[in-house]
Amino acid sequence: MAELLPDNVELVRSPNCQLPEDRYLGGSRRSLRRIGSLMAWVQCFASYAAIVGAAHPHRMTDLWAYLRLIVQEAQRHGGDGWRSYDILFRKLASSNSSLTWDQAHPSIYTTSFLAARSSAPTTCLLCLETDHTMAECALAPTMPLAPA
Repeated sequence: MAELLPDNVELVRSPNCQLPEDRYLGGSRRSLRRIGSLMAWVQCFASYAAIVGAAHPHRMTDLWAYLRLIVQEAQRHGGDGWRSYDILFRKLASSNSSLTWDQAHPSIYTTSFLAARSSAPTTCLLCLETDHTMAECALAPTMPLAPA
């Protein structure tokens, strides 16, 4: 999906581009830039959904549900679990056309979000939410409290 990043579109068209499947070739070819943020992924996925939706309009509901799933889970769990889930899910979907995109795949979800979370939990002790730390919490005092 990195081919859909604006910086990579021209690079893909050039003869010196190294696609992920070409890595074994080595040489001095330029590599595609990775999708580094959730926002960049959303932009790429929106392009992907538009392309797929033009040919298969019936799939749009599932694709938008998938986008919502990725964004919600990224906000809920933080970290890079969303990226791992997306890569694993799309690999599985490429070999299984009957896979539905509108629901989380249980084993991939567990591997990507829950297993990673158990190794590095993040919980705000002020509001008990799991998507940020105390330092990032909106309820955190802006000035240190004066000693009593």
